[in-house]
Formats: sequence, structure tokens, C-alpha cells
Amino acid sequence: RAGLWGRNSAPASKSVSSTSAEAERECLLRLKSACEQGIAGNYMQRVPHLALLSEEWYHATLKPLMGSWLLIWLRRTGLHDISDDAAIRCLAGGGVEGSMANSATLSDKQAKMLNLGHDWLTYLLPHVLRKISRVHFGLLSVPEMIAMQRDGALPRSRRYMAVPFVGKDTPTASSEFAHPDVAIGISILAYRYEGLRKPDFGALIQNLRHMLEAEIGPELKRPTSLLWMEWIEAAGRRVRGTKTLQRREAAKSGAAAEELSGTESPSRQRASGYEPETPRSAAVGIIRDPMPPPPPPPQASEGDARKSVGTAVSQALGGDGDPNMWDILPLHLLDLMDVDYMSMLFELLRKLPNTVQFYLDHMVFPETTAHQRAKLSANGQDLGGEMLFSRRIAFSGTPSSLLPLEMGACIHSMGDDAKMLRTLTNPAVVTSRMLPADWDVPGVLQLLAEMQPPVSALIDCGALVTGMNNREVAAYLLHRLPPQMEGVVFLEAGGHKKIMLRATGNVMDLERCGTPPDKRFSFYDQVHTTGMDIPQQPNAVAVLTLGKDLTFRDYAQAAYRMRGIGKGQTISLFVTPQVAQLLANEAAGGRGVSAQNRRAELSAMPPQQRMRAELEDVSAWLMVNSMKTEKIQFELWCAQCARNVWRKKAVGHLRHVYTEMGGKTLSPIAPGSAHTGRHSLDVFRERVVRDVSNSVPQFVDPRQEIADNVRVYSALLQDPADIKAIERIQALLSGHDFDANTQTKRPEGAGFEQEQEQEQEQEQEQE
Repeated sequence: RAGLWGRNSAPASKSVSSTSAEAERECLLRLKSACEQGIAGNYMQRVPHLALLSEEWYHATLKPLMGSWLLIWLRRTGLHDISDDAAIRCLAGGGVEGSMANSATLSDKQAKMLNLGHDWLTYLLPHVLRKISRVHFGLLSVPEMIAMQRDGALPRSRRYMAVPFVGKDTPTASSEFAHPDVAIGISILAYRYEGLRKPDFGALIQNLRHMLEAEIGPELKRPTSLLWMEWIEAAGRRVRGTKTLQRREAAKSGAAAEELSGTESPSRQRASGYEPETPRSAAVGIIRDPMPPPPPPPQASEGDARKSVGTAVSQALGGDGDPNMWDILPLHLLDLMDVDYMSMLFELLRKLPNTVQFYLDHMVFPETTAHQRAKLSANGQDLGGEMLFSRRIAFSGTPSSLLPLEMGACIHSMGDDAKMLRTLTNPAVVTSRMLPADWDVPGVLQLLAEMQPPVSALIDCGALVTGMNNREVAAYLLHRLPPQMEGVVFLEAGGHKKIMLRATGNVMDLERCGTPPDKRFSFYDQVHTTGMDIPQQPNAVAVLTLGKDLTFRDYAQAAYRMRGIGKGQTISLFVTPQVAQLLANEAAGGRGVSAQNRRAELSAMPPQQRMRAELEDVSAWLMVNSMKTEKIQFELWCAQCARNVWRKKAVGHLRHVYTEMGGKTLSPIAPGSAHTGRHSLDVFRERVVRDVSNSVPQFVDPRQEIADNVRVYSALLQDPADIKAIERIQALLSGHDFDANTQTKRPEGAGFEQEQEQEQEQEQEQE
């Protein structure tokens, strides 16, 4: 959290040594320089916000600097019994080392702090920084909260904390981030990027008023009032009525300094005709330099929908040239029922770091980070396996082999993947276009609108168009597209197709509109690039965006929104410089050459061959992304398959003894067994352990974890078929497939070779 908040994350301190302040400034400058170099080198991206692209670069460049910054914060929180070098080794190298000579002097809390810091630097921070706001995570909007509350699906944690998103502007229906540190880090970023919502701001102001009323002393000198002044100062304003207070405080401090040093006080200097300028922040204990009130803004032109927040605030405060009209009311004089004034304060403070941090630390995290010691858990194995249904059948246009073992192998349609690859690597069907280094969302949309021949659709599977909802994108494009485009089709929540008409600006259902396909433009946002069908003209050209987390499955699904692709309809890829570098590095690594050598190879090819090779690199990179995604899911899938074996037995036992639950007599699962219905119910209770280790965490092999659970639930695993299922899962984790018929292990490639032999035999029979 220290890295996410920056300097304000340190606890309040009445005195900070100049050496510490200089170390902070130097570290911040180095971090700023590193981020700028990361953006220039395409290791980070700045649109829609700062996001990490290369973990290798992070560990080599940014992690050591973040370790130094974290150490500054740890020193302020009481970490003193360890040298800087030893602390950095612990933070960067692997937690508290038992072999360290001075490790015995560390307290339990200090050891845990170092281990938690190591986890954040090594795993949590790069994971969090890779996420895109409103694409991978975000805060629920007020309409979304109202809808979910109406359906009874809005727990307090989802109301206040950031939640996972299934795609751009589409939060999950009920999911939450399981890891508490990830949830905290993601929530900090969500509030920093999106700011406080109106209900958040209202609750914050009410809480401040309650705090103020509970304090004693002059209202302007109470701690909460001083905190309010600090916020207003940080926002570039001043609290009304504090000028006299500041002069009095300055006079008192000057008199005290005069008695100690013998220097002339400010009052005597004014008497002699000299009056130095006194910063307003000196009286309220603010260490940052104050921002002077800005000049009155010019009157905004009529119909200007994009006037800045500063202009709006200025108009709300008067803006007639009188500096006093720029002052904000003290906290105790705020009228919470004044809608206009509170709206002005909301726009002024909603994204202020000080305000957001206070709201999270004092109101959100204390209420939402508490958790139970155990939880009832379920997963897709329960639905797809034999636990609930003896017969299951399923179909998917994007099949996967990560199915419950009881469903058997996934049957793929032969040749489909090859056809897609052949189409998507054909230069006559797919072309690519590099975006400029300073690209942004309006620039992408403007470039799209100016393309010749005119484009018929934007398929944003890369989620480049952020910060605008679908209706706003349609309105932005409507008057920038060629005149022959009479409307822009977009999709609302639930997949409802709408069209915004150029002639009237009205929005209506696409089914009720008679605009032909050649006179309309279609915008597919990221969520609707799969499974959505909007008819296009036979020779339509669509722009398709590539994102850093895109997989081949999503890419192919998005491209085939053009139902006539390869039969007259074509695709133009929009590639950002950041994605181009990721693509080039991965494609070159797969060929065993450097990215520079791969570029030289491409440059030496004839134009047509080079275009095909570049498209092959795109598909190769997307395939690698798919493999990485499935590799992460594979170990979890194996663990769920193993748990499903004994969970299925536990459900069967509970069905027989459910009437005994709550009573004193409980039947065992088998004669002489100590396993009863209470133990079967306990199988579904997942222990929640969030303790921070005070020693070096040990890696737990997934196979060993499954073996340990098998011993714990041995009473449920008496059937030989269950033992075989566990052995097969263990074999899969070892890199082999287990043949249940012969009870032997076979290499992973054996199945593919057998399929090839069967295909060859079928071809020979057809001949």
C-alpha cells in the first residue's frame, strides 16, 4: 500500500528529519524517472492509466526502487533492528532469512512486515499493476448497486470494495477478489482512478461532521477542521475565515522564535514597514507548499460540454475577481442540504488522494476486510461432475479440455482451428496498422473515422476504448464518420442492439430501424465481441484492436463477428507500440532468436511474405498467451478435480443422514468408522487462513497437497475407482496422461500422435 499511495501512506509524524525527507525526494525522483523510461521503452503503458506490461522489466528495474521506497515506510513504522542492506535482501530476495546473524533481534511483527513486504514487491504489486481499470476491475456504479440490491445480491464488501470485471464496464454478478491483499491493492487503485462516488462522498462528509462534533476547542482549531483545511489547500483552495487564524498562529510562532533566537518577529517587521508573505499552510501544519487561488476563469462558451472541473468549481464559487469568493466554507458551516454547493465540493475533492485515502483507511477497510475463519465453497466441478446430475451434455463454440474428468474428453471439430489460422494469417483478409506512440482513445476513434475505404465496424476486443461508455462512443463517432453513415449501432447491457441516428440524434432499437447495413457503423465493445451477431455488408471492413491480455480464442471470436470474413469481408488490426513490442519479443523467443534478429528477418522478406509472417507472429503470440492462461488454470483445475472425488462421496453420505443433523446420534459412513455426517459437512468448509508468516514461506507442491488431503479424507475414498481418479490427476500434474484402462502413464504427446494416425487412416479409407 505504501507504493500505491505514495508519500501520504506514511503515518503522521510531528517531525521528519531532513535526511529522511531528502531520501524520500530522491527515491520519488528515481521512481518517476524509471516509469518514464518504462513508458518510453514500452514496458509500461499510460493509456488509460499507468499499467505494467513487462514483469521482467519490473523485477530488473522497478522492484529495487520500490524496495527502497518500502524500506523508508517501514523505518517510519518501527523497523530499526536491521541494517538497510539486510532489509533490502529480505524484501527483494525471499523474506526473512533464518541464517541472518541479526534475525534473532527482529520481533515477530517486524519479521511479518518484511515477509509481507516481500510478497507485495515480488507477487502482489506486479499483479495489481497489470490490471486495467473498468476492464479487469472497478467500482460498482450507483445504478449497478441499485439493480443488485433489488435482486438481493449486494453484500457490503461489493458495495465498498473493487470487484472483478468480466470485460469493459461489465462487473461480475457476485464474485469478489479472494486474496485480501489483492482486494486492498485493487480497491486503492480503483478509487484513485475513478474517484469517490456520490454516496461515498456523502458518507465521508457526514463522518467528518460527527468527528468534529465529538471534539472540543475552537471549531477552526479542532483536528477535523485542520484536516478539512489540509484537503482544501491540497485542492488549490482556501477555507474561508482562516486568514485571521493563520495570522494569529504565525504571530505566536514568530514571538516564540524571537524569544529563542533573538530575531525580529513578523509583527515588529510589519511595524517597521516590512511584511513578508506567510504561507497559509504554516498555521495548519501542512508540510507541502500551498497552491495560490487560480485567476477567475473565462466564461465558458454556451454548449461547451467538456469544460474542466476547475471551471465548474470557479463558477460555483462566484468567479467575479474577489479572492474571498474563491474560499470554501469551514466544515462546521457546511449545509449538507445545499445540493449545488455539495456537488461543487464533490467535483473538487472526489479524486483528491488525501480524501480517498482517508475514506478507505477510516471507513472502507475497517468495515470490509474482516473475514470468517471458514467458508462454504463450490465450483464448476460440482455442476459439471456427477455430484448433482448423472447425465450432462454441453456445447461450446470455444471448447476447452479443462472439463470435469467425469464429463470425458472434449470432442473438437476437426479442421476448424486450421481454417481459422489460415484465414487470420492471410494478408488478403487481414492487414495491420501501427498506432502512434502518443495514441489515446479520441485519437484512435478519429483515425478510424478517417480511414479509406470507410470502415463499417470497430471490434474492440483489445479494450483500447476506455473511459467512455458505448452510447458516448456512438455519439463521438456519429459526426466524425463519412456522411453516408446514417447511424452508429452499439450494444447496451444485456446485449440489446441500439442505433443512434445522425439525422435526429435519437436512439432506437436496431430491429425497428430500416437503415441498411452499408449505411451504418457498428461498435462492438469488448464484452460483446463474443456471441454477438450484427449483419454487415458483404464487402465490409472492420477494425479490430489488440490488447496486452488478448488470447487466440478471444481474437478468433472477435474476428468472426464478421460472418463473411475471407469471403469479401476483411479485417484491419490496430496495434499499439506496447503490444507490438510484446508480440515481437514473444514471437522471436519462440523461434529462438532475438527480437532484433527477427525484425531483420522480416525486413529481408518480400512484402507479401513479410505481411504473412507478421500475421503468423500475431497468432503465435496469442497462442502463447492462451497457453499461459491455461497453465495458470491447470493446477487449480487439478485441485478441483481431486476435491470433487471426496466431495461427491460426502454429498452422497449427507443425503442419507441429513435427518440426523442437529441431533445427538450420528451414523458413521461405514461400520467402525469415525466419519459421521458432521465430518461430511466439514468437507465443504474451506478454511480461510490469512496469517502472515514470520519465517521463510515454504513452497507446497500441488501433488503433495492432494496426497495430504487424500489421507485426511481416506474414509471417503474406499472405492478403487476413486483411487484411480486421484492417480490420474497426480499423473497429469507430473506431465503425463493416465490411461485408466491399462493403468499406465503415457506422455502428453501420445494422444495427439494417436489422433494423427486415426486421421491418416480415415483419409486413406476415403481415397
